[in-house]
Amino acid sequence: MQAAHGFRVVVRRCSDGSTLPVVATGGGKEYVMSEEGCEYEVAVVCDSTFPTAPPGYCYGAELRIDDKEVGYSWCQLAPHSVASFTGFCQSASDNAPTVYQRFKFAKAEASQDAGPEVTDPEQIKAGRITVSISWKVATGTRTGPPNITRNDGSGGALGHLPEGKKFFLAPSLKTGGGAQDRRNQNWSTILYQPISVVATYELRYETASTLMLRGHLNKANPTHRALLRSSRDPTVLALLRGIDSDDDEEGAASPRGRGARGAAPGVKRERDAAGGSGGGGGGRVKREPGLGGGSVYLDLTKAEERPLKVGGHEVKPDEIAVCDLVDSDDDAAAPKWEVRKRQAVELTEGDA
Repeated sequence: MQAAHGFRVVVRRCSDGSTLPVVATGGGKEYVMSEEGCEYEVAVVCDSTFPTAPPGYCYGAELRIDDKEVGYSWCQLAPHSVASFTGFCQSASDNAPTVYQRFKFAKAEASQDAGPEVTDPEQIKAGRITVSISWKVATGTRTGPPNITRNDGSGGALGHLPEGKKFFLAPSLKTGGGAQDRRNQNWSTILYQPISVVATYELRYETASTLMLRGHLNKANPTHRALLRSSRDPTVLALLRGIDSDDDEEGAASPRGRGARGAAPGVKRERDAAGGSGGGGGGRVKREPGLGGGSVYLDLTKAEERPLKVGGHEVKPDEIAVCDLVDSDDDAAAPKWEVRKRQAVELTEGDA
């Protein structure tokens, strides 16, 4: 979160003021973890080491969302000051409340966002919060209304990947306009001219499920799992409930608790010639990343395991057994199993 220049960037929910968590990747990028529909604001928080400008000069903050200007900037930053960007500016006045259109995370879709076709996900403009700190000089006094650029967050060609490219490498979120917000604003009457940019800081933003597909979050890591529990994405929370259930079952299958739980209805393993259960190697369960549709995929057809049957059907090497753990609101309902064909192309982790 940028401490070298004496400031940090914080993204907060409009609903309760809570700070959205940030995930740092091995490549040096930082992602705000959020979900579609969340309205948010961006705050530039200066600490005690932020420099003090001499008379006639100031430090100012500019914000771009998905490479779009938000319509206004902040000036006269100083140690311990906070500059809050609450949304896209609609109108501004010295004698009436300023009208903002709140920032709101929305689903990024190539069919709607148009723009050029690109081969590198880095060329897509969606999913970025960029703050620039500028060194400015005073040039005079404003006599008219505040100088703002009206923007509601709509429009803009963000770009998209070619058809067939791994979908999770492209941003799954963009920013649009949310509800209107009216605030009394003390607009500066001093006019400033930028001289130079002294610092630029970029945050990405993404859903928890996409960060897992890219390998930046690992649900098996206890630290990452604690971070995922702060998500308000229903699909992610359902996945975590499935993991917690697996942990309970593993505990029940330990030497102390073995036999405490029965097998899932409709699923059985073949017995070997000696009559023993084929579950000796069946403790290794691979969970497929089936986050998009809300189902959790359990691949029990690894080559070293015994044959698996679902409803009397033996699962073939090109098939997977699928258990939908979130299909029913009834916690007591038995899991529903079915057999599906494997995807033609295996999805592998990639660096974003």
